Amino acid sequence: MLPPKPLIAPANGMLVEELIPVAYTVLEARSVLLDGVRRLLKHLPVKACRSCPEVHVGREGHDIRTCQGKNNTARCARHDWMPGYVDDVIFPLDAYHLVDRMARPMKHEERFDVDRIPAIVELCIQAGVDLPEHPTLRRTSPIQPQQRRGVVQEAESDTETELEMALGDMQQDSGHLRREADGTDEQGENDSLHAGENTKRKNDPDDLRLQARTKVGTIDEEDDLKTVAEKTIHAWETMSFGASQLMKVYRVSACGYCPEVHIGPKGHKDKLCGAFKHQWRNGQHGWQEAALNDLIPPRYVWHVRDMEGPPLINKYKTFYGQAPAVIELCIQAGAAIPEKYKPQLRLDVIIPDPDEYDMVA
Repeated sequence: MLPPKPLIAPANGMLVEELIPVAYTVLEARSVLLDGVRRLLKHLPVKACRSCPEVHVGREGHDIRTCQGKNNTARCARHDWMPGYVDDVIFPLDAYHLVDRMARPMKHEERFDVDRIPAIVELCIQAGVDLPEHPTLRRTSPIQPQQRRGVVQEAESDTETELEMALGDMQQDSGHLRREADGTDEQGENDSLHAGENTKRKNDPDDLRLQARTKVGTIDEEDDLKTVAEKTIHAWETMSFGASQLMKVYRVSACGYCPEVHIGPKGHKDKLCGAFKHQWRNGQHGWQEAALNDLIPPRYVWHVRDMEGPPLINKYKTFYGQAPAVIELCIQAGAAIPEKYKPQLRLDVIIPDPDEYDMVA
Protein backbone atom coordinates (compact mmCIF):
# COMPACT_ATOMS: atom_id res chain seq x y z
CA MET A 1 0.00 0.00 0.00
CA LEU A 2 1.36 3.37 -0.99
CA PRO A 3 2.04 5.87 1.82
CA PRO A 4 -0.36 8.84 2.03
CA LYS A 5 0.56 11.79 -0.11
CA PRO A 6 2.04 14.67 1.94
CA LEU A 7 -0.21 17.67 2.33
CA ILE A 8 0.89 21.09 1.11
CA ALA A 9 0.36 24.42 2.82
CA PRO A 10 -2.03 25.56 4.16
CA ALA A 11 -3.73 22.14 4.44
CA ASN A 12 -0.77 20.89 6.52
CA GLY A 13 -1.15 23.69 9.06
CA MET A 14 1.73 25.79 7.71
CA LEU A 15 1.59 29.24 6.17
CA VAL A 16 2.05 30.03 2.49
CA GLU A 17 5.11 32.29 2.65
CA GLU A 18 4.38 34.03 -0.65
CA LEU A 19 0.98 35.25 0.56
CA ILE A 20 2.09 36.76 3.87
CA PRO A 21 2.94 40.16 2.26
CA VAL A 22 -0.43 40.04 0.47
CA ALA A 23 -2.23 39.60 3.80
CA TYR A 24 -0.47 42.64 5.28
CA THR A 25 -1.35 44.66 2.17
CA VAL A 26 -5.03 43.72 2.43
CA LEU A 27 -5.16 44.69 6.10
CA GLU A 28 -3.46 48.03 5.42
CA ALA A 29 -5.80 48.71 2.48
CA ARG A 30 -8.81 48.07 4.72
CA SER A 31 -7.52 50.62 7.23
CA VAL A 32 -7.01 53.26 4.51
CA LEU A 33 -10.44 52.47 3.05
CA LEU A 34 -12.24 53.02 6.35
CA ASP A 35 -10.32 56.25 6.95
CA GLY A 36 -11.17 57.54 3.48
CA VAL A 37 -14.88 56.74 3.80
CA ARG A 38 -15.07 58.52 7.17
CA ARG A 39 -13.52 61.65 5.66
CA LEU A 40 -15.79 61.61 2.61
CA LEU A 41 -18.91 61.27 4.73
CA LYS A 42 -18.08 64.60 6.37
CA HIS A 43 -18.60 66.36 3.03
CA LEU A 44 -21.01 64.14 1.08
CA PRO A 45 -24.45 63.07 2.33
CA VAL A 46 -25.46 59.40 2.40
CA LYS A 47 -28.98 58.14 3.07
CA ALA A 48 -30.00 54.74 4.44
CA CYS A 49 -33.44 53.16 4.62
CA ARG A 50 -34.81 52.38 8.08
CA SER A 51 -36.66 49.29 6.87
CA CYS A 52 -34.29 47.64 4.36
CA PRO A 53 -30.56 47.60 3.47
CA GLU A 54 -30.99 50.15 0.64
CA VAL A 55 -28.40 52.97 0.56
CA HIS A 56 -28.34 56.14 -1.52
CA VAL A 57 -25.57 58.68 -2.10
CA GLY A 58 -27.12 62.11 -2.51
CA ARG A 59 -28.69 65.05 -0.73
CA GLU A 60 -32.20 63.64 -1.11
CA GLY A 61 -33.23 60.00 -1.13
CA HIS A 62 -34.50 58.64 -4.45
CA ASP A 63 -38.14 57.86 -5.12
CA ILE A 64 -37.56 54.42 -6.64
CA ARG A 65 -40.04 52.04 -5.03
CA THR A 66 -37.90 49.02 -4.23
CA CYS A 67 -38.31 48.79 -0.44
CA GLN A 68 -39.11 45.29 0.79
CA GLY A 69 -38.86 45.99 4.50
CA LYS A 70 -41.47 46.07 7.23
CA ASN A 71 -44.77 47.79 6.36
CA ASN A 72 -43.58 48.44 2.81
CA THR A 73 -47.10 48.02 1.41
CA ALA A 74 -48.38 50.92 3.52
CA ARG A 75 -45.64 53.11 2.01
CA CYS A 76 -46.20 51.79 -1.55
CA ALA A 77 -42.64 50.33 -1.42
CA ARG A 78 -41.15 53.79 -0.87
CA HIS A 79 -38.02 53.98 1.29
CA ASP A 80 -37.95 55.64 4.70
CA TRP A 81 -34.69 57.58 4.55
CA MET A 82 -32.40 58.54 7.43
CA PRO A 83 -28.74 59.71 7.60
CA GLY A 84 -26.21 57.01 6.70
CA TYR A 85 -22.92 56.09 8.33
CA VAL A 86 -19.77 54.11 7.55
CA ASP A 87 -21.45 50.76 8.19
CA ASP A 88 -24.07 51.63 5.58
CA VAL A 89 -21.40 52.16 2.92
CA ILE A 90 -19.16 49.23 3.95
CA PHE A 91 -21.15 46.26 5.20
CA PRO A 92 -19.75 45.11 8.61
CA LEU A 93 -19.41 41.36 8.06
CA ASP A 94 -18.00 39.42 11.03
CA ALA A 95 -16.70 35.87 11.43
CA TYR A 96 -15.50 33.66 14.27
CA HIS A 97 -11.83 34.00 15.17
CA LEU A 98 -10.03 30.63 15.15
CA VAL A 99 -7.10 30.29 17.52
CA ASP A 100 -6.15 27.03 15.78
CA ARG A 101 -7.52 26.76 12.26
CA MET A 102 -6.63 23.04 12.11
CA ALA A 103 -8.69 22.12 15.20
CA ARG A 104 -12.14 20.56 15.03
CA PRO A 105 -15.07 22.82 14.01
CA MET A 106 -16.65 24.95 16.71
CA LYS A 107 -19.81 23.48 18.29
CA HIS A 108 -23.03 25.33 18.94
CA GLU A 109 -22.48 25.32 22.71
CA GLU A 110 -19.07 27.01 22.31
CA ARG A 111 -20.26 30.04 20.34
CA PHE A 112 -20.05 32.38 23.35
CA ASP A 113 -16.42 31.39 24.03
CA VAL A 114 -15.19 32.41 20.57
CA ASP A 115 -14.62 36.03 19.55
CA ARG A 116 -16.11 37.50 16.41
CA ILE A 117 -14.00 39.91 14.36
CA PRO A 118 -14.30 41.36 10.83
CA ALA A 119 -14.16 38.53 8.31
CA ILE A 120 -11.48 40.19 6.16
CA VAL A 121 -9.29 40.63 9.26
CA GLU A 122 -9.72 36.95 10.17
CA LEU A 123 -8.66 35.96 6.65
CA CYS A 124 -5.51 38.09 6.95
CA ILE A 125 -4.70 36.59 10.37
CA GLN A 126 -4.94 33.05 9.05
CA ALA A 127 -2.79 34.08 6.08
CA GLY A 128 0.06 35.25 8.29
CA VAL A 129 -0.73 38.60 9.94
CA ASP A 130 0.20 38.69 13.65
CA LEU A 131 -2.07 40.87 15.79
CA PRO A 132 -1.46 40.91 19.56
CA GLU A 133 -5.15 41.49 20.32
CA HIS A 134 -6.13 38.39 18.30
CA PRO A 135 -3.61 35.62 19.11
CA THR A 136 -3.40 32.56 16.91
CA LEU A 137 -1.40 29.34 16.86
CA ARG A 138 1.41 29.05 14.29
CA ARG A 139 2.68 25.53 13.71
CA THR A 140 6.39 24.91 13.28
CA SER A 141 6.08 21.48 11.62
CA PRO A 142 3.64 20.30 8.94
CA ILE A 143 0.82 17.90 9.72
CA GLN A 144 0.92 14.58 7.92
CA PRO A 145 -2.27 12.94 6.58
CA GLN A 146 -2.12 10.10 9.14
CA GLN A 147 -1.76 12.66 11.96
CA ARG A 148 -4.80 14.72 11.06
CA ARG A 149 -7.20 12.70 13.21
CA GLY A 150 -4.82 12.86 16.16
CA VAL A 151 -4.43 16.60 15.74
CA VAL A 152 -8.18 17.09 15.89
CA GLN A 153 -8.56 14.86 18.94
CA GLU A 154 -5.69 16.43 20.85
CA ALA A 155 -6.50 20.03 19.88
CA GLU A 156 -8.66 20.69 22.95
CA SER A 157 -5.94 19.71 25.45
CA ASP A 158 -2.88 21.04 23.65
CA THR A 159 -4.15 24.31 22.16
CA GLU A 160 -3.78 26.39 25.34
CA THR A 161 -0.24 25.14 26.06
CA GLU A 162 0.96 25.61 22.48
CA LEU A 163 -0.68 29.02 22.30
CA GLU A 164 1.12 30.19 25.44
CA MET A 165 4.42 28.97 24.01
CA ALA A 166 3.75 30.71 20.70
CA LEU A 167 2.84 33.97 22.40
CA GLY A 168 6.00 33.74 24.50
CA ASP A 169 8.11 33.31 21.37
CA MET A 170 6.37 36.30 19.75
CA GLN A 171 7.14 38.48 22.77
CA GLN A 172 10.78 37.36 22.81
CA ASP A 173 11.15 38.08 19.10
CA SER A 174 9.57 41.53 19.47
CA GLY A 175 11.79 42.32 22.46
CA HIS A 176 14.90 41.16 20.61
CA LEU A 177 14.05 43.29 17.58
CA ARG A 178 13.35 46.27 19.86
CA ARG A 179 16.75 45.90 21.55
CA GLU A 180 18.44 45.73 18.16
CA ALA A 181 16.69 48.92 17.09
CA ASP A 182 17.77 50.69 20.29
CA GLY A 183 21.33 49.38 20.07
CA THR A 184 21.13 47.68 23.51
CA ASP A 185 21.41 44.03 22.44
CA GLU A 186 23.44 41.90 24.82
CA GLN A 187 25.71 40.66 22.02
CA GLY A 188 26.80 44.20 21.30
CA GLU A 189 26.90 46.29 18.17
CA ASN A 190 29.76 44.37 16.53
CA ASP A 191 28.00 41.03 16.84
CA SER A 192 24.80 42.40 15.29
CA LEU A 193 26.78 43.78 12.36
CA HIS A 194 28.55 40.48 11.70
CA ALA A 195 25.29 38.51 11.98
CA GLY A 196 23.88 40.20 8.86
CA GLU A 197 20.85 38.50 7.40
CA ASN A 198 20.88 35.70 9.99
CA THR A 199 19.60 38.02 12.75
CA LYS A 200 16.67 39.20 10.66
CA ARG A 201 13.47 37.25 10.28
CA LYS A 202 12.48 36.22 6.78
CA ASN A 203 9.07 37.89 7.10
CA ASP A 204 9.55 40.61 9.68
CA PRO A 205 6.14 42.15 10.63
CA ASP A 206 7.55 45.68 10.78
CA ASP A 207 9.06 45.40 7.30
CA LEU A 208 5.86 43.87 5.92
CA ARG A 209 3.76 46.67 7.38
CA LEU A 210 6.12 49.26 5.91
CA GLN A 211 5.97 47.61 2.48
CA ALA A 212 2.17 47.43 2.65
CA ARG A 213 1.91 51.09 3.68
CA THR A 214 4.18 52.06 0.79
CA LYS A 215 2.10 50.05 -1.70
CA VAL A 216 -1.31 51.22 -0.53
CA GLY A 217 -0.43 54.77 0.48
CA THR A 218 -1.80 56.90 3.28
CA ILE A 219 -4.35 59.69 3.50
CA ASP A 220 -2.80 62.90 4.79
CA GLU A 221 -4.54 65.72 6.61
CA GLU A 222 -3.75 68.22 3.85
CA ASP A 223 -5.25 66.10 1.04
CA ASP A 224 -8.18 67.65 -0.76
CA LEU A 225 -11.49 65.85 -1.32
CA LYS A 226 -10.59 64.57 -4.79
CA THR A 227 -7.27 63.13 -3.61
CA VAL A 228 -8.97 61.39 -0.68
CA ALA A 229 -11.51 59.86 -3.08
CA GLU A 230 -8.81 58.59 -5.45
CA LYS A 231 -6.84 57.02 -2.59
CA THR A 232 -10.02 55.42 -1.27
CA ILE A 233 -10.77 53.82 -4.64
CA HIS A 234 -7.19 52.56 -4.84
CA ALA A 235 -7.52 51.04 -1.36
CA TRP A 236 -10.83 49.38 -2.32
CA GLU A 237 -9.34 47.85 -5.46
CA THR A 238 -6.18 46.74 -3.62
CA MET A 239 -8.18 45.10 -0.82
CA SER A 240 -10.50 43.32 -3.25
CA PHE A 241 -7.66 42.02 -5.43
CA GLY A 242 -5.60 40.87 -2.46
CA ALA A 243 -8.59 39.15 -0.84
CA SER A 244 -9.31 37.26 -4.07
CA GLN A 245 -5.70 36.01 -4.08
CA LEU A 246 -5.96 34.82 -0.48
CA MET A 247 -9.29 33.09 -1.12
CA LYS A 248 -7.71 30.93 -3.82
CA VAL A 249 -5.53 29.27 -1.17
CA TYR A 250 -7.22 29.82 2.20
CA ARG A 251 -10.73 28.42 2.20
CA VAL A 252 -13.66 30.74 2.83
CA SER A 253 -17.16 29.28 3.20
CA ALA A 254 -20.47 31.12 2.91
CA CYS A 255 -23.93 30.06 3.93
CA GLY A 256 -26.26 29.56 0.98
CA TYR A 257 -29.22 30.93 2.96
CA CYS A 258 -27.89 33.84 5.09
CA PRO A 259 -24.91 36.27 4.96
CA GLU A 260 -22.81 34.24 7.46
CA VAL A 261 -19.23 33.44 6.37
CA HIS A 262 -16.55 31.25 7.93
CA ILE A 263 -12.78 31.41 7.42
CA GLY A 264 -11.22 27.97 7.80
CA PRO A 265 -11.06 24.42 6.40
CA LYS A 266 -14.50 23.43 7.76
CA GLY A 267 -17.57 25.47 8.64
CA HIS A 268 -18.61 25.91 12.25
CA LYS A 269 -21.55 24.08 13.81
CA ASP A 270 -23.58 26.85 15.41
CA LYS A 271 -27.32 26.75 14.79
CA LEU A 272 -28.12 30.41 14.28
CA CYS A 273 -29.24 30.43 10.65
CA GLY A 274 -32.71 31.98 10.55
CA ALA A 275 -33.13 32.08 6.78
CA PHE A 276 -35.71 30.32 4.62
CA LYS A 277 -36.79 26.90 6.02
CA HIS A 278 -34.19 26.93 8.76
CA GLN A 279 -36.41 24.58 10.78
CA TRP A 280 -35.69 21.79 8.31
CA ARG A 281 -31.96 22.24 8.90
CA ASN A 282 -32.26 22.70 12.70
CA GLY A 283 -30.78 26.17 12.27
CA GLN A 284 -27.53 24.89 10.76
CA HIS A 285 -25.86 26.81 7.96
CA GLY A 286 -25.62 25.46 4.44
CA TRP A 287 -21.91 25.91 3.74
CA GLN A 288 -20.59 26.31 0.22
CA GLU A 289 -17.54 27.85 -1.40
CA ALA A 290 -17.64 31.62 -1.01
CA ALA A 291 -17.16 34.22 -3.72
CA LEU A 292 -15.48 37.59 -3.29
CA ASN A 293 -18.85 39.35 -2.95
CA ASP A 294 -19.69 37.05 -0.02
CA LEU A 295 -16.58 38.21 1.86
CA ILE A 296 -16.76 41.87 0.77
CA PRO A 297 -20.41 42.73 0.02
CA PRO A 298 -20.37 45.65 -2.47
CA ARG A 299 -23.79 47.21 -1.59
CA TYR A 300 -24.88 48.56 -4.97
CA VAL A 301 -26.55 51.98 -5.13
CA TRP A 302 -28.18 53.98 -7.92
CA HIS A 303 -25.85 56.34 -9.75
CA VAL A 304 -26.75 60.05 -9.56
CA ARG A 305 -25.48 62.05 -12.51
CA ASP A 306 -26.35 65.46 -11.06
CA MET A 307 -26.18 65.93 -7.29
CA GLU A 308 -27.93 69.32 -7.59
CA GLY A 309 -30.71 68.00 -9.81
CA PRO A 310 -34.08 66.51 -8.88
CA PRO A 311 -34.16 63.12 -7.11
CA LEU A 312 -34.38 59.90 -9.07
CA ILE A 313 -37.93 58.88 -9.92
CA ASN A 314 -39.43 55.43 -10.17
CA LYS A 315 -40.51 55.36 -13.82
CA TYR A 316 -36.94 56.09 -15.02
CA LYS A 317 -35.27 53.32 -13.04
CA THR A 318 -34.51 51.33 -16.20
CA PHE A 319 -32.29 54.20 -17.39
CA TYR A 320 -30.25 54.56 -14.19
CA GLY A 321 -26.98 52.74 -13.60
CA GLN A 322 -25.64 51.24 -10.41
CA ALA A 323 -22.27 50.95 -8.67
CA PRO A 324 -20.92 49.89 -5.26
CA ALA A 325 -21.58 52.49 -2.59
CA VAL A 326 -17.84 53.08 -2.07
CA ILE A 327 -17.29 53.76 -5.77
CA GLU A 328 -20.34 56.02 -6.03
CA LEU A 329 -19.22 58.00 -2.99
CA CYS A 330 -15.75 58.52 -4.48
CA ILE A 331 -17.16 59.47 -7.90
CA GLN A 332 -19.35 62.15 -6.35
CA ALA A 333 -16.23 63.45 -4.56
CA GLY A 334 -14.48 64.01 -7.90
CA ALA A 335 -12.51 60.81 -8.49
CA ALA A 336 -12.17 59.40 -11.99
CA ILE A 337 -14.52 56.55 -12.84
CA PRO A 338 -12.67 53.21 -13.06
CA GLU A 339 -12.99 51.46 -16.40
CA LYS A 340 -14.50 48.29 -14.93
CA TYR A 341 -17.46 50.21 -13.47
CA LYS A 342 -18.35 52.34 -16.50
CA PRO A 343 -20.67 49.69 -18.05
CA GLN A 344 -22.53 49.35 -14.74
CA LEU A 345 -23.09 53.10 -14.48
CA ARG A 346 -24.77 53.14 -17.93
CA LEU A 347 -23.29 56.50 -18.84
CA ASP A 348 -24.02 55.87 -22.53
CA VAL A 349 -27.79 55.78 -21.85
CA ILE A 350 -29.63 59.07 -22.26
CA ILE A 351 -32.35 59.74 -19.70
CA PRO A 352 -35.46 61.02 -21.56
CA ASP A 353 -37.46 64.10 -20.65
CA PRO A 354 -40.93 63.63 -19.15
CA ASP A 355 -42.61 64.50 -22.45
CA GLU A 356 -40.34 62.02 -24.32
CA TYR A 357 -40.85 59.08 -21.96
CA ASP A 358 -43.90 57.66 -23.78
CA MET A 359 -42.05 57.75 -27.13
CA VAL A 360 -39.09 55.63 -25.94
CA ALA A 361 -39.09 52.24 -27.66
